[in-house]
Amino acid sequence: MALRALKDAFFNAFDIAFFMSADSDYIGMYDTLRNMGKLTAVVAVKGQAIRQIRDKVDKTVVLAEDFFSNCLRNMG
Repeated sequence: MALRALKDAFFNAFDIAFFMSADSDYIGMYDTLRNMGKLTAVVAVKGQAIRQIRDKVDKTVVLAEDFFSNCLRNMG
């Protein structure tokens, strides 16, 4: 994921990147993307520890249980 994001950023394929991972291993990538002028957003699940990431990205989005319950199919 990191290599693809950096490659696409280099070729100016996007302005903002949303990452569905709260993994702190990507902090270096977030720093590099921001230095390239890209906006970065991390999407996490409520309860995940994202303290280390918050100041490394432009935006954090936290999904709570109500979001996931709206994604379920009605099987009735």
